[in-house]
Amino acid sequence: MNGRLDGPVFVFSTREYHVRFRAQGTDEMIEQTKRKLMTVALAASLIGVAACASSPRGERVYVSEAPPVERVEVIGTAPGPNYVWVPGRYNWDTRRYVWMPGRWVVSDRGYRAWRPGHWAHDRRGWYWVEGHWR
Repeated sequence: MNGRLDGPVFVFSTREYHVRFRAQGTDEMIEQTKRKLMTVALAASLIGVAACASSPRGERVYVSEAPPVERVEVIGTAPGPNYVWVPGRYNWDTRRYVWMPGRWVVSDRGYRAWRPGHWAHDRRGWYWVEGHWR
């Protein structure tokens, strides 16, 4: 025996002897499983990066499909005196529109109101105009 065992290890032990052996063919199954797991991990990573990717600031991303009608949101009580409601909106995720709910945010110093963003349209399609403080 060269010291290297192939496949999973099965151990049988008594006071008189200790036997170790591996089932044949299991090393190949382990390697296949490792390859599958690595492929899944790589695919998940690529999907995550693509989902987080956005255009550089100021560059428009055009969508040929019009956004859905805005949802009506129930606005609760502000969590504090310096909070301003930022309404929800539809965001384009490269395949479809996804609703992003509104939220309370602390206003920037010197500003009291949030001008909400909106979808606009020109000859190339629909694009998002970011909201801003005023």
